[in-house]
Amino acid sequence: MRLLSDGGKITIKTGLDNSGIEKDLAAMSSLIKGSTAVIGAAMAAATTAVVGFGSAYETSMAKASTLFGDVAVDTENLNGKILSLSGASGKAASELNETLYQALSTGVPVTEDMGQALNAVEAASKLATSGFTTSASAIDVMTTAANAYSDAGYEMSEISDILLMTQNKGKTTVDELASSLGRVLPVASAYCVSLEDVGAAEATMTANGIATAESTTYLKGML
Repeated sequence: MRLLSDGGKITIKTGLDNSGIEKDLAAMSSLIKGSTAVIGAAMAAATTAVVGFGSAYETSMAKASTLFGDVAVDTENLNGKILSLSGASGKAASELNETLYQALSTGVPVTEDMGQALNAVEAASKLATSGFTTSASAIDVMTTAANAYSDAGYEMSEISDILLMTQNKGKTTVDELASSLGRVLPVASAYCVSLEDVGAAEATMTANGIATAESTTYLKGML
């Protein structure tokens, strides 16, 4: 460091090399620009995802609403319940709306609070998770059973339990049952064979090595 005097002015010259500082500042500036670009891209992607989610949700809910008829459904409550169930189950809200549509189209009643329909959607969602299938397939087989045994008055949760028991006791899945049971349930109901007995027969035959589709065919033939 040197002190220089120039007409009463004192200049301090340190002799330090500030080229490193300049390089660091340049690097920092580049880093900030890069980070800004990354953040901007992430925000754009997030915005696109949110818009996509909103569009898919609105489309699926609009589809379900075509079955509301003249009932003044509390849509705010319905939307809240669907989104809450989506968060709890891990199922996409648009998938749950499709499940709702399937439930309504197969006879689950439309009410202002949509209580029965929401119970059916929730039961189907749980069954889908445990039964290695989609919510749409789960609600399909559940409503098929409910319609076939309408006089017996099975609750959706009861049907779900019977299907899971069939899966657990046999060598089958709810997904496979959903593809087959529709062929035998109306016949079984007509001959007063309970849903529990159908499930027991399916479990026994599949546990002994007969495929689900074949078991259903044999059971229908026996009836």
